Amino acid sequence: MGSLCDDIERFLLERLRGRDEVELRRATLAARFSCAPSQINYVLTTRFTPARGYRVESRRGGGGYVRVIRADATRVEYMEGLRAAIGESMSEEAALRLVQALCRSGALSAQQAHLMRAAVREEVLGSDAAAARLRARIVSSMLLCAAKEGEDYAL
Repeated sequence: MGSLCDDIERFLLERLRGRDEVELRRATLAARFSCAPSQINYVLTTRFTPARGYRVESRRGGGGYVRVIRADATRVEYMEGLRAAIGESMSEEAALRLVQALCRSGALSAQQAHLMRAAVREEVLGSDAAAARLRARIVSSMLLCAAKEGEDYAL
C-alpha cells in the first residue's frame, strides 16, 4: 500500500503546485487509482495534516468533494490549530516529527526547533504516561510562545 499512498500523495501535490487549494471528487480519485475511497481518506488524514501545513475539507455523498488547502493562515492561527491537534499526551517521536515539520516549513527557526527538541526528549521527561502528558503541555506552550514571538509581553 505504500507505493499507492505515495502515488496518490504525488498526484495531489502536483495538482497543488502553484495553487493554494485543490478540489476533487473522492470517487474520481478512487477510480483513477483503482482503489477504495477509504484509501484516499487514509492518504488525506496521514499526509495532508496541519503539522505538514495542510487542511482538508470534505463532503460525502453523490456531489461530495475533497478539498486540500495549504495552510495560509496567520502564524498564530496556524500554531493554535496545531496546539488543538496535540491532545492530552504526546510521544517523543510525535513531538520530534512535529518540530521537524515546523522547522522545514519555516514556521520555526532552527534555534527554536533545537530548543524544543532538547526539551521534549525522553532523557529529560521520561517515557511513561505522565511524561507524555507533560510533553504535550510543553510542546503546546512552546508553540504558543513561538506564535507570539516578537510581541511585547511580560515574561
